[in-house]
Amino acid sequence: MVVTSNGYIVDLTLVTNHPLLDPPNTHDQYIGVYLGQKDASIRDNITFDRIIRTIDTTRLPNFIGTVNEGQRIRKLIFEQSIQTKALGAFYVALEYEGTTRLTSTVVLMHNAPILPEQTTLTVHVGETVTFAVATNLTEDDLRWRFNLVGIHGGKGKQSLTLENVQLNQTGVYKCFATGKGWDAKNAIFLLHVVRCPAHRWGSECEHTCNECLNGGKCDVDSGECVCPPGFNGTTCEHVLGSNRFGQDGSFSCDSSGDDHSPGCRGKLFCLPDPFGCTCAAGFMGINCTTECNPGTYGANCLQECHCSPLNICTKDTGECIDGTACQEGWTGVNCQVRTSPIEEVDGDTPIPGTKSASSGFTSSTIPIVEATTQASTSATTPATPTIPPQPVPSYAISSFNYTKVNNNEPITMVCVVTGLPPPTSENISVSNTAGADEGIIFLGTNVTESTRTSWYEVTVSLDEAPQNFTCLLRKPDGESVSKDLAVSVYGK
Repeated sequence: MVVTSNGYIVDLTLVTNHPLLDPPNTHDQYIGVYLGQKDASIRDNITFDRIIRTIDTTRLPNFIGTVNEGQRIRKLIFEQSIQTKALGAFYVALEYEGTTRLTSTVVLMHNAPILPEQTTLTVHVGETVTFAVATNLTEDDLRWRFNLVGIHGGKGKQSLTLENVQLNQTGVYKCFATGKGWDAKNAIFLLHVVRCPAHRWGSECEHTCNECLNGGKCDVDSGECVCPPGFNGTTCEHVLGSNRFGQDGSFSCDSSGDDHSPGCRGKLFCLPDPFGCTCAAGFMGINCTTECNPGTYGANCLQECHCSPLNICTKDTGECIDGTACQEGWTGVNCQVRTSPIEEVDGDTPIPGTKSASSGFTSSTIPIVEATTQASTSATTPATPTIPPQPVPSYAISSFNYTKVNNNEPITMVCVVTGLPPPTSENISVSNTAGADEGIIFLGTNVTESTRTSWYEVTVSLDEAPQNFTCLLRKPDGESVSKDLAVSVYGK
């Protein structure tokens, strides 16, 4: 769902076929863009690209674009010959009615020795998040990276915990084996950070969210419920089934006509950032092929049945079966509506406990806390709501840093600029202190509501003295600001 400048809501879903890729045996890998609006077209107003470099190439995989169903579906079909180049973190940007929003997804190798427990995580400002991987590698072999910068203190950890998360920690996290930072067989996470505390929405987070059922999340810009696949309605109260997706429920994974068929098994559904990605209703797991355990239902099997007994409910919609009734205190088509009132918050609309979303990709120094070496199934820990962050001062360079490596190896420099709105990438440049840019490679850029982060690569050969570089920001008023960086290496 995208809320446009005139308040119009666009129904957008990204579907990734085969989120775990087996190149020799996968012949139908694609990323599909599905637009629910009958009067909208996605033929010419979408952009497809990598979020950031995660493997040994910055190039996009070769793909064929096809459009059908009145230009409401566009499939980016990856060519079989590309093999591992189809792996990584990707985004689709949709421009509609003057508003652009991103939807992102991840494709990983099926036999990777390091796999994330889940590829996308969404938290609110001030909360705690834990990234956990499943691996047979020894702990000493593990390293962590945020975007293109190594995380200090992450060595040897099978899980990584960040406390009091802030907007500038949104981005791509990666766990990899020592010496294999660009290998295709690594774990990738996308972290989305919602700018408002939990249950709040509005430009100043001044409103309280309505209750969203069945795993729906409150959109931080509109207050509307964004529904996971298999559900729709104002509060996601309507049950659709495992074969249906889209905010209006208009799309199916197969043509069987059975809303409860397993046609969506093995597909990853991603809604506009920062909602994140989920499996179809009734499925869970990194490859979205595992059915829900008894007593749970819905997308990623995160919802609890409220039938009596608990385990007598359908795995996709949570409806009671075999003539059973709802538990005491619950009612509704799938027993998810409380019969007793919920305590109101600050005299505003009552809510139970849902999450919401709106963010982009950026870079910063990452504070971490000690984490256990055991894989964790809990992605987030709710925290006390915090005061919304204040607006970022316009047009400044907030940081300019780099990754320290051995001599004669590529160094990555990261320049983070702020502005309301953020400056364009054409107004940002990196050069050596003499003003030359020979040998400096532009890797890419990501933008949020108030921040633009750009990455550059250069190989330097140093003696004892460091080499100096400058990040230059040309402001709209014609003035410029700059920040210098002294680059050193570990050895000759």
